[in-house]
Amino acid sequence: MLRTHVPRPLLSPSYDALITVHLQRTRATAVQISSWLNAGLCAPEYCWETAVRRMIADRVPAIFTDYMRASCQMPLQLWGDLVQEHGGTILEPEVNPFRQPWSRPDDSNSDSSGRYTCMANGHIYGWRF
Repeated sequence: MLRTHVPRPLLSPSYDALITVHLQRTRATAVQISSWLNAGLCAPEYCWETAVRRMIADRVPAIFTDYMRASCQMPLQLWGDLVQEHGGTILEPEVNPFRQPWSRPDDSNSDSSGRYTCMANGHIYGWRF
């Protein structure tokens, strides 16, 4: 039977579960890097806080992409101090050379205010240890 409703906790990225499966499949002892496309780290509906805290505590380098530069800067402001406390270096947002235009119904390529360009995987950012 196909379930059409997924309970709220299952919508959150389960970093622990992903890491466990990865380590079992690869027989590795640690994660080398974590990469998330169009991540939306500051979007409350995605519940990233636990996963991000775990990545930083485990000193896992992470690369994220997002639609707009502002969407990249907010997570770095939120998590940047914690990354640096754990000895990490912030990778400032840059235009992703592999970005893709994001089609909008009104055929514009910007957010609703028209001030920010929106591209799928448009900007890349993260941290390293």
